[in-house]
Amino acid sequence: MYAEVALNIPVDKTFDYEVPPALADGLRPGHMVHVPFRTAAEPGIVIALRETTDVPQTKQIVDLLHPEPVVTSDRINLAYAIRSAYLAPIGICVWLMLPPGIASHHDVKVSLIEQAIPGTELQREIVALLKRRGALRGRQLDLALPGKHWRPAVDELAAAGIVRQETILTPPRVRPKVVRTAMLAIEPDAIERELQALARPSRVADLLESVLAAETPPDAELSRKETGASREQVDKLIEQGWL
Repeated sequence: MYAEVALNIPVDKTFDYEVPPALADGLRPGHMVHVPFRTAAEPGIVIALRETTDVPQTKQIVDLLHPEPVVTSDRINLAYAIRSAYLAPIGICVWLMLPPGIASHHDVKVSLIEQAIPGTELQREIVALLKRRGALRGRQLDLALPGKHWRPAVDELAAAGIVRQETILTPPRVRPKVVRTAMLAIEPDAIERELQALARPSRVADLLESVLAAETPPDAELSRKETGASREQVDKLIEQGWL
């Protein structure tokens, strides 16, 4: 089986990769995978699966980066529509459907599948922890086993069939950007009368004139910096009901 994979690169083509036997039963369009590309490994999105390929030599998918698809079939179709409308590379269009930075935030999930008694003390501690708490992510194991190199022990447990490891994506720490804008709270004519009463030069007057001249409410912090007004002066204008 072969997977058609879209990479987040400015090239208008997809790439065919061989699906390893371990992923053959569960791989679906929309899955994020790790694939070899040139001299490195890159995350990619599976957009189609097929039994054959015209590519004479294909590389194999390295790993599945998340157990569930990260892009729906409808969004893949939308990506193709965007590509046709704007002549944009298909990979970039597909990746528009994802939150920024998602591919760089991944972890390992470890779950117990066999109630065996392993050999080393650390392995026994890991098995007891998984038995007590259930499947754990790598970050949770770091906290539960501080200062202990648990990853080689988990690799050995996985090779022995005692635990299962799978790579999962974790939500990127993306916060909404909040922009504080400024707009007049009184009539422009009243502002002009107040400007005449203010001493010159006046940073407060410059700030009010900047807001008055703007066609849309400007960024409050940017306007403050441009006119040299202080935050205290801005707060006072708000208290006075001018902004």
